[in-house]
Amino acid sequence: MKINTKLILSFLLLSLLSLATVSLISFLNFQKTLTQQVLNQLESIGTIQRHRVEAMME
Repeated sequence: MKINTKLILSFLLLSLLSLATVSLISFLNFQKTLTQQVLNQLESIGTIQRHRVEAMME
């Protein structure tokens, strides 16, 4: 194999590996953020429902 082909393949592999790493980190960060947002919304709904029940019992 020519050195030119080896260099091109090496840079391509390095680029794909970097892209995969950045994509994985972005995905995991997005998943964590989305999960936290859903939990915050559920907590807010629970608080609202608790207030409604307390108001009905008064």
